[in-house]
This record gives sequence, structure tokens and C-alpha cells, in this order.
Amino acid sequence: MAAPGGFGRRTNLTMRFPAMPMIGSWLGRPTPFNNKLTLRLAIHDKSYVTPELLALTNRYAAIPGSNMSFVRTLQAGVGLCGSRDRGAVEQIARKFVVPTLIVWGRQDRVFPATQAERAASLLPTSEVLYIDRCGHYPQWEQPELFAEAIEKFCA
Repeated sequence: MAAPGGFGRRTNLTMRFPAMPMIGSWLGRPTPFNNKLTLRLAIHDKSYVTPELLALTNRYAAIPGSNMSFVRTLQAGVGLCGSRDRGAVEQIARKFVVPTLIVWGRQDRVFPATQAERAASLLPTSEVLYIDRCGHYPQWEQPELFAEAIEKFCA
């Protein structure tokens, strides 16, 4: 698993705005401005937030029906006070007995890297890999390290 939510209360304040009653869905909708803001928050190395990535993100956000998927997903897991329903996440994690690799970017500003240790303490057969110079998307920012870790873990 790569930097999942639900293993700690702390969540970036920017990610909490879409949870606000009445205006949250409007604030979190995937406009070009919001997409850029979200990518710049989630990705450690800002040079990865290219015009091409922004265009791709905006193109996906324009697909009918998908424009609210980000907001709905975020609202399901994040509230005004941070991550919600951690008890349910923890209960499921304790029952998860297959080997698990937890991959987390050390510079994750969405969910702090300290939450990886909480995840590991709940997942009985897990190991943690922290990736430096990496934010919330290790598969994008450090794809070689990410793939190598997955291959090694699965072998």
C-alpha cells in the first residue's frame, strides 16, 4: 500500500476544505486551479507538476461523471478535523494477515510519514519502506525505487 489514509488524524488542512458542509463540494471540485493546487501539495518535487501532467489531470476531470469522484472520495475519508473513521480502518488492518509492504514518501504533506509506523503496528505481517525526496505519490515521483521495492517484496 502506498501512503493510504486512515492511519492517523493528521491530514493537510487543504485536504479538509472539501469536507466543509454546504460549500465543500464546490471548493473541492476539480477545476484547473484546484488540480494544480492538489498536485503541488501532493508531489514533493514541483518540477513533476508539468503542463502535460496538469493537462492530463484536467482532461480526466472533464470526463462526464468523474468530476466529483475526487471530492466524494475525499469526503468519505476526511472530515473537518482530519481523517475520519480511523477505528474502522484499524479494525480491518488488524485482520489483514497477508504480508504487506507499506510505501511512504518521507515528504508526504497529505498524510504525514509518521502514519506509516501506525499502519505497521496494526498490520501484523508488514514492513515499511520510506522513500526520500518523495511526497504522496511514490509511484510517480520515484517510480524506479517503487517498482524495485514491489518486485523485491513479491519475490
